Amino acid sequence: MKLVFYIPGNTWLHRLYPLTKLTLAIIIFYIGFIFFNPMVSYTLSLVGLVFAAALGRKYLASVVNPLILIMPAIFAMIFFQSFFPIVSHPRPFHFFFSTIYYNGLYYGLELSGRIILVIIWVILLIVTINPGDLFTSLRKIGFPYIFGFMVITMLQFVPILLMESQMITEAQQSRGLKLSGFRAILPNLVPLFVGAWERAQVLAMSLEVRGMGSSGKKTSFRKVKVNNIDIVISIGGVAVAAVATYYSYIHGFFNMINTWTVTPWIGGFIAYISLIGFFVSVVVAISRYRA
Repeated sequence: MKLVFYIPGNTWLHRLYPLTKLTLAIIIFYIGFIFFNPMVSYTLSLVGLVFAAALGRKYLASVVNPLILIMPAIFAMIFFQSFFPIVSHPRPFHFFFSTIYYNGLYYGLELSGRIILVIIWVILLIVTINPGDLFTSLRKIGFPYIFGFMVITMLQFVPILLMESQMITEAQQSRGLKLSGFRAILPNLVPLFVGAWERAQVLAMSLEVRGMGSSGKKTSFRKVKVNNIDIVISIGGVAVAAVATYYSYIHGFFNMINTWTVTPWIGGFIAYISLIGFFVSVVVAISRYRA
């Protein structure tokens, strides 16, 4: 399993101001959540995949690999939710020997679409935003220096700790430790905690040497600036979010949980193909994780 890190590049998404990318992602999440419609969520997810593919193969792989690992949960959510109706509006249909509910299937598709949407766009942010540039841009809008440093440190430390945990597991397995599941995690905790503690001490000493605790004005080595395209994207995104809010709360025609219907054959196919997809994705995810 490969971890997701920032990937240096000079693509159009890399050149955007960090806060512009954050604003764009927040607006996309907002639209995907206020419109309780799986078509909206999956369309925005597809847009994210197109963006990743346009950036390059390694960016697309960074998005697809985590999706493969989460697909068993996605398929299971769709399948099991199909057999649980919304109590106030049960709308069943029969498919062979089973009873499936339109609103349950709709709800499962919507929840799974939201999860996929968040994963795709969060990974796009991680692989295209330099942590130093993000920290500098947060400082420009008055974000507290200490809190900004905590956020950047967390983003950098979590992948490092995950990588160290994987290295510890492989080292223990090479020495004959044959554990699986939760029991395999316990032997990792002590060396992982000791390593994290030593890393934190080294970081603290490095910060003190560089005057982190001083009261003087803080400067940044990295320079970021807002371009015209950033302004256009931010204003356009806010305008789209405003229009989406109006149609969602005034008209509400995107939320079709109580009216959405398909033919029983299509509904049953979606429900049971998700069951098949669950088993297939489990096998693929396990093979990818071991790789």
